[in-house]
Amino acid sequence: MRGRLAASLALILSVGLRAEPISVRHPEGIVHGFLTLRTLDGKLVANGDLIQNAHGDRVTSRLVFRFIDGSLRDETAIYSQRGAFHLLQDHLIQKGPSFPQELDMTLDTASGKVVVRYTDDGKQKVEGEQMKLPPEPGQRHDADAAQEHQPGVTARRALDDRHDARNRGS
Repeated sequence: MRGRLAASLALILSVGLRAEPISVRHPEGIVHGFLTLRTLDGKLVANGDLIQNAHGDRVTSRLVFRFIDGSLRDETAIYSQRGAFHLLQDHLIQKGPSFPQELDMTLDTASGKVVVRYTDDGKQKVEGEQMKLPPEPGQRHDADAAQEHQPGVTARRALDDRHDARNRGS
């Protein structure tokens, strides 16, 4: 079971994190959507809410589905909208008969930490992984700070110089 969960997590994260950045054309704001999930023949499966708030360049979006069978899917994503949309944190909870396995997963892109809590054969399990995730587009990097303190030095040049110094062991 552990291998399937780890493989699924790796696939989900690798596909989602390799995508090209989506440019922000219009900043996100407040949203409250009332949602329903239905089968192809129109039978109601779940009711839900999409609630989104924005504070500065940070957006918190929560999508909750309450299934007719008592199941719950609750996901909260926090992302920045500084130039391009970038996921900062994600928390997903899935539980109930609609899901083959209960799941509570958190992802923090700044630290690269992923924690998955699940139940296997009636036992609570926790798995964590440290992943190297791409930095946020537009995030302040050492090169940006170097450029501020060294007029005339481009950010790319400062970054290249820093990389060269690390490779030389200085």
